[in-house]
Amino acid sequence: MEQKNQTMVTFFVIKGISDDPQLQLLIFFLVLFNFFTIGGNGNLTILLLVCLDTQLQTPMYFFVRNLSLLDMSCTTVTLHKVLLSYISSDNTILYLSCITQMYMSTSLTVDELLLLTAMSYDRYVAICNPLQYPIVMRSRVCIVLVLFCWVLGFIELLPYLVLLLDISYYSSNIINHFYCDLVPVMTLSCSDISVLKIVIFTEGIFLLSLTPFFHVEVLPSIVGLVICLDTVYRYKRSKTDSLERRELHWKEEAGDVTETQLISAPDFVSV
Repeated sequence: MEQKNQTMVTFFVIKGISDDPQLQLLIFFLVLFNFFTIGGNGNLTILLLVCLDTQLQTPMYFFVRNLSLLDMSCTTVTLHKVLLSYISSDNTILYLSCITQMYMSTSLTVDELLLLTAMSYDRYVAICNPLQYPIVMRSRVCIVLVLFCWVLGFIELLPYLVLLLDISYYSSNIINHFYCDLVPVMTLSCSDISVLKIVIFTEGIFLLSLTPFFHVEVLPSIVGLVICLDTVYRYKRSKTDSLERRELHWKEEAGDVTETQLISAPDFVSV
């Protein structure tokens, strides 16, 4: 255990978006534009409008407000180091800072997905039960759903955090990314990360089978695709049977078909 602690790196080097010196200024302004215009001003405008306009005090805009806040937080966590590295020309990051950034960015991303799931429930109730919508989606239910999404996203990433802190990085301390993300950091490890991969795979399958996105979006799409393919198959089969039936009918009129061939011909199937 001591040898493992002695060989663990104390900092990482983030390569960034590009190593070309001629593109550094352009990349800096693009990141700055995205950080302040799209990620900052856009979400901040939505947040202020929803908070100040009394006509937007509805459950849907309550979720939109939290989604804007999550998006601003995720953008700040992932891009602030990029801007600082361009300004200070220092692209190093401490080990604990890297793990923290990775945990925060991944947790906020999961929070966004969970919040979108809650918003899908809200739209389902509004469309399918419009008369009961004010009762079902009352303010208390909305607050509980939002708090559940915020908390669950951070709790869900705790097993990853524990397993990552137990990993030793021997091969290199250079992260081929513009911030500390899970996959680029995992590729640096020379130790056994099979348990971490199993956790990622198992949790992904579990969440995919339980989340409403699978039942509301993915499953109906699969069923619709199967129905569409079956309809196309039936249509082509009906056209083929119709042509075969007509061909035998023409041969019958010409006297070139026997009674056995006519009986064995497929029946006409209408679409």
